[in-house]
Amino acid sequence: MPWLETSPVEQRERFIDDHHHGLYTVTELCERYAISRKTGYKWLDRFDEAGRPGLRDRSQRPCGELVDTCCEAALQAEASTKSEDERQDSDIHAEIPTGRESVAMQMAPSA
Repeated sequence: MPWLETSPVEQRERFIDDHHHGLYTVTELCERYAISRKTGYKWLDRFDEAGRPGLRDRSQRPCGELVDTCCEAALQAEASTKSEDERQDSDIHAEIPTGRESVAMQMAPSA
């Protein structure tokens, strides 16, 4: 007999159905489905909020203001790093004599 395969969404739906039949407590259901109670309550809350569509897999990517804030912080950090690098480059170039100055410095007798 082949293995029975179920998707995570089907497992969540079965969990919800079993809970609505009232035969088991949430703790017993969580043990039967090998999930934590925190996860079981999260599934129940999602079902209460959005019905069956709320049980679908969700993106793990952060959304909203958090992403915008992180992007802005990264851009500011990059800008400040560039300006520091530019300052260091200009300081280095200011210290290096160029053209006739360097020739004159090399030919000048040392004191």
